[in-house]
Amino acid sequence: MTGALRSEWLKLWKRPAVWILLAILFLLLVLLVYVLSWFSTRSIPASVNLGPGVTKADLLRTYYPQNFHRQFLSLSSSLGEVMALILGVLAVGSEYGWGTLKTMLTQGPGRLSALAGKLAVIAILLVVYVLVCAAGAAATSAALGLADGAPLQWPDSIDIAKALVASWLMLGWGAAFGVLLSFLFRQSALAIGLGLAYILVIEALVFSLLRQTHSSVVDNLQKFFPGPNATALTESFGQAVHFTNQPQALVSGGQAALVLLAFVAGATLLSALLLRRQDIV
Repeated sequence: MTGALRSEWLKLWKRPAVWILLAILFLLLVLLVYVLSWFSTRSIPASVNLGPGVTKADLLRTYYPQNFHRQFLSLSSSLGEVMALILGVLAVGSEYGWGTLKTMLTQGPGRLSALAGKLAVIAILLVVYVLVCAAGAAATSAALGLADGAPLQWPDSIDIAKALVASWLMLGWGAAFGVLLSFLFRQSALAIGLGLAYILVIEALVFSLLRQTHSSVVDNLQKFFPGPNATALTESFGQAVHFTNQPQALVSGGQAALVLLAFVAGATLLSALLLRRQDIV
C-alpha cells in the first residue's frame, strides 16, 4: 500500500494536466465568479428594479469576504465537479491508453492496493484544489471589498471549515465518478465525454428546467441524484441576497452530504469490483 501510494503520488504530482486543471478552476473562480460578475453588478443602472427590498449594495456584498465561502462552494458544485471528473479520468483512463495498467498490476501491489493508493492520492490532490480555490476566493473578495470601501467582515471559522469539507465532498464525487467511468469504458475519451454529458446536460440543464415545474414528483426524484444534492448542500450555507419567492433547498445540508457520501462510496465500491473482475490486456 505504501509503495502504491508513493508511485501514484509521483505520477500525478508531476503530471502537468493536474495543475492545468487547477489553474483553469482558479482562473474561472477569480475572473468569472468574482471580477466579471462584480463589474457587471457595479454597472447596473440605478433605475433597474432588482426586487422588493434588494439594492445594488446587497448584490455587491455577494463578492465581499463575508460571503467568500458561498462563492467558492457554488463553483465546487458546478465547474469544480467537472474538473474533478476530468482528474479522476486522467488518473485511471490514461493507464489504459498508455498500456501501463497491466504492468502496474502484474509487477506491483495487488489490484485493490493499487486502487486504494490511486484514490488516496486523488483525495489529497482535491484537498489542494479546495484550499487553493478557497484562498483565491478569500483574497479576491478582500480586494473587491477594499475597492468598494466596504468593511472586511469574515464568516465564522466553523462555517469556513464546513464549507471546505463540503467543497471537498463535491469534488470527491466528481473524481469518484470519473474513476468509475474509466474502469467501465477502459479509456479516457468516452469516460470524459459521457461524464460531462451527464453533469452538464442531465443534472445542470434538465434538472434545472424540471425544477421550475414545481412538481412534487420531480422534487422527490431529484433527491436521489448527486447534482441536486450538491446544489442543496451549497444552499444550506444560506444566500447572500434574499429574494422573494426564492425556492427552498431540496433537502437539508446534512441529508445532502450523506447522499453525496453514499455516491462516493458506491462509485468506489463499483470501481473496485470492476478492477477485480476485469481481464487486463
